[in-house]
Amino acid sequence: MYLDIWANRYRKFLSYHAKIFQENAKCWVGVQDLDLSPKKIRSVWNNYEKPSFFGFLKKVKDITGSLGPSGILYNNSTGLWPLYYYLSFLKKEGIVSINKKGRAFFSKKEENSFFVPALSGLEIKARLESRLKRKIDWESPVTSLLQTKIKSNYDQMPISIGSCVRLIEKILEYIPYKKTVLFVGDDDLTSVLLCLACPDIECLVFDIDKTLLGTIEKNSRRFKLKIKVALADILKGKKPRSKDTICAFVANPIYTFEGVKKFCEFGNSFLGPCGGFSFLEIGDEAIKNRFIYLQEFFAKNNLLIREITKGEIVYPWIMLHKEDQEIMGHLSQMMDKQIIQAWPKLVASLWVAEYIPFKVKKPKGEIAHVYL
Repeated sequence: MYLDIWANRYRKFLSYHAKIFQENAKCWVGVQDLDLSPKKIRSVWNNYEKPSFFGFLKKVKDITGSLGPSGILYNNSTGLWPLYYYLSFLKKEGIVSINKKGRAFFSKKEENSFFVPALSGLEIKARLESRLKRKIDWESPVTSLLQTKIKSNYDQMPISIGSCVRLIEKILEYIPYKKTVLFVGDDDLTSVLLCLACPDIECLVFDIDKTLLGTIEKNSRRFKLKIKVALADILKGKKPRSKDTICAFVANPIYTFEGVKKFCEFGNSFLGPCGGFSFLEIGDEAIKNRFIYLQEFFAKNNLLIREITKGEIVYPWIMLHKEDQEIMGHLSQMMDKQIIQAWPKLVASLWVAEYIPFKVKKPKGEIAHVYL
């Protein structure tokens, strides 16, 4: 019910946003000195300002979240005009009320149940400990929580529990409502931990490892989670059928130029006209200067990079491959093995991108000091 209500609100917001953008843009720095036609300003809005449905819901969530309306500033690195557009629309439609301290609250409390709550890392940790009935060691491999077998032939290597919690925190910050999150591979069992932290979320997991999928299914039944699994060879690119509405995908791809592209293309193919978000754990093992062309790949696939956080994904030391023995041999000639084993084996960055579900024209001939 609420999805239809918010879809109707989104359509009304687009009309409202386009109108007041056109009215207010004329007074902005640089714009006031130009004689721009309404058609030109409308074209700017249509290409560069118009949000997707999921992008709209994300900003509504920002405004009504723990930071209050200023959340739209901090979470989107923007200024007061976007805050005004969203807050004035929500207030005009009677969707939110604003108290004396400037906090925005839904006029109907039941509206809160539609949105996924953002949680801090400590809140997620507490929820996991409560559901699993055990204390969590931040630095331990995430596989130690649910006793999964690591298969090096599938290029599996577990991240730390702390890394998984930070990833879940970021997912819950971005995804707007309780729809399906797609996992393009999930040897870290992040889908299980995400649903343990927020049981109303639905997940769909594709992986080539039948044993892993069985473990995820087993834990889904054990904890009564909303997780579906399906066998898929992501590198072959064959897309399994799914009737689920995907609001985001999560991938920890092969850390090569082609590996990241394959996993990203697969996940992106499930995002539709509502938009969506992607959460990519990317390490620079064998990409290096190819990152220049990876950025180009994101642009061609309408993936707008919202943030890249270095050092978020940490891999505890586990001996899996022959090269692990080689590098340990080289480093242990210079220092004690215990020092080396206390370091991460690998550290990756967390990339968050938003899928823009419509064509965006490449800007041409714009003036530097015109804020439009």
